[in-house]
Amino acid sequence: GPGVLDFAKLRKRGVRFVIIKSGDTSRSAHSEAAYWYGRDKAAARRAGLLVGAYYYAVPTSNKRRVVADAKAQARKASARVGGRLRPGHLPLALDLETENTRLGRADLTRWAVTWLRVVEKRTGRTPWFYSYTRYMERRLLPDGALQSYPLWHANWGLFLQDRPMQIRGWPADHARIWQFTDSGRLPGSGSRTLDLNVYRGTGEELLAEAGLGVEAAERYD
Repeated sequence: GPGVLDFAKLRKRGVRFVIIKSGDTSRSAHSEAAYWYGRDKAAARRAGLLVGAYYYAVPTSNKRRVVADAKAQARKASARVGGRLRPGHLPLALDLETENTRLGRADLTRWAVTWLRVVEKRTGRTPWFYSYTRYMERRLLPDGALQSYPLWHANWGLFLQDRPMQIRGWPADHARIWQFTDSGRLPGSGSRTLDLNVYRGTGEELLAEAGLGVEAAERYD
């Protein structure tokens, strides 16, 4: 954005957690993410915010390399956040929304589940799965293994008193985190518009996902 990112100002506006891009399938984008992830994570923590991370994935198009590619990218993503996550860091999320793969629904679903399982083992935390409604219905199977991971659902254009759109084949009201707009405005963001998310649980549940107990509630409000 054109302005300065100010996490302290965002916290005063009610923000309690941020999710920062930490990695990417592309080598150049992965390097760029490393530069900003380290700096922004430190600044957000100084402001008293919970910090999470996401990895933007572009799976292979080679059906014979589905599992091997998913494992390799999961190791790459886990290494960027330091392996086992420390208290105060929210789970690592898989951002799967790309059209730049020719995998069919079954293979793409298998890729996602493999990535999530490897990251869970390496980080010691249950990862989140990010995608949007039409992509999940069109490109993925309503697979129970995939549905067992917390969903970060991008579903824009509704009001917060509503609920995210039902995803065909998925459990009703399934989203753990709801990205309700891509055109939000908040002083301190440094941007004219930005994605905004709401955690659809209690404060204690959010702290638990960051590996923190109730005693941390006073610090993180």
